[in-house]
Amino acid sequence: MNVELEKEIKFKFVERDDSKLAELKRLYMGAFPAEERAPFWFLLWKARDGNVDFYSLYEDKSWIGLLYLVHHKDITFIFYFAIDHKFQSSGYGGRILAKLSELFPEKRLILTIEEVNPTAANNEQREKRKQFYFKHGFTECDYRLCERGIVYEMLAKGGFVTSDEYTELMKVFLGKWLFWLFKPEILTD
Repeated sequence: MNVELEKEIKFKFVERDDSKLAELKRLYMGAFPAEERAPFWFLLWKARDGNVDFYSLYEDKSWIGLLYLVHHKDITFIFYFAIDHKFQSSGYGGRILAKLSELFPEKRLILTIEEVNPTAANNEQREKRKQFYFKHGFTECDYRLCERGIVYEMLAKGGFVTSDEYTELMKVFLGKWLFWLFKPEILTD
């Protein structure tokens, strides 16, 4: 009988001198469209804050992706999450989400996805992404966000997160001035 055990996924904090910094930046730049990205230097700078975790993801010695989290009170916002293309569709995404729930059992997890929209060129990808998160325990919140002209759906796991709680989290993360410049518009149906 052959038994294959899953190897543990490790979360390693990203440092400014990280050996994988160029790969992290390449993945970040390729996984997220320009209009959805914060400057990479800004992510590194904010990762020094006590409420931010920027992780490089590994299985054994294989680097598999990145995860950028913002914490506020009992909420963890999955700001950026990407798996290197060589490891996509191999179950890593679900395993990482499960590990996040283990690492932060007292936290409500939230994330945004591009709104499912039949007129969008990548609507099939958007729908698949939404179904992936549903499969892993996320549910829709009763509001959407509009940031820089892009509409996002808010998904949560472990409990509902109000638009006011999300706004407070972003104010703390960005600071007063940057929040004022980039304040998301809350859309309710």
